[in-house]
Amino acid sequence: MSSAIVRVADLWHPWNWPARVIAGSFFAVQVIMAITAMVQMGVVGPNLLGLALFALSFVLVLGRWGNALPRRIAWTVCLLMLAVVAVLGP
Repeated sequence: MSSAIVRVADLWHPWNWPARVIAGSFFAVQVIMAITAMVQMGVVGPNLLGLALFALSFVLVLGRWGNALPRRIAWTVCLLMLAVVAVLGP
């Protein structure tokens, strides 16, 4: 396994707009799934909280952080994803 630094710019370059379309489509699917779960199961609170946590992590990942994703942002995103699992798991 390589210990090379992965730069944020490398994640999106050279496919700038296609990568953003894929990420946006993924987010849209998550929103649709959350709305469907709220309607079918009648559980609104946890689904809204999970969606908000997911949206926050999505915004953090897509931010302009320079050449490398700061460690604090990476940890924050990881913790947010664990919180999503904890909220939506039950």
